[in-house]
Amino acid sequence: EEMAAKMMHGQFDFNDLLDQMRKMKKMGGIGSMMKMLPGMGKLQEQLEGKIDEKMLARQEAIILSMTKQERAHPKLINASRRIRIAAGAGVQVQDVNKILKQQMQMADMMKKMKKLGEKGMMRGGLGNLLSGLR
Repeated sequence: EEMAAKMMHGQFDFNDLLDQMRKMKKMGGIGSMMKMLPGMGKLQEQLEGKIDEKMLARQEAIILSMTKQERAHPKLINASRRIRIAAGAGVQVQDVNKILKQQMQMADMMKKMKKLGEKGMMRGGLGNLLSGLR
């Protein structure tokens, strides 16, 4: 319900991303999530060994290296903060940049969902929502 309310307001921060990642990890990670999707069995076989399950752990470490204020307001993260976050998580600054970009894309998607509303989602579907992410 909280996530639905945030979607309606077009908000998505690192606390939400961390929550989603933890839920995905509880469900068995990316590999088992792909097994649940229809038609993904063959793709799963092709990607065997190429999926980096440790990626979620690294991303979680990056988010946990941020202050509460940075997690709630990602726009505060400037170059010096990125360096500090990378050092705290034991990763490269590029990894921090990747997760910042991922969060921005998800936030943009939430904003689009807000603009489309329920009727727009039904009319245009998922393709309409994802068209701006390409």
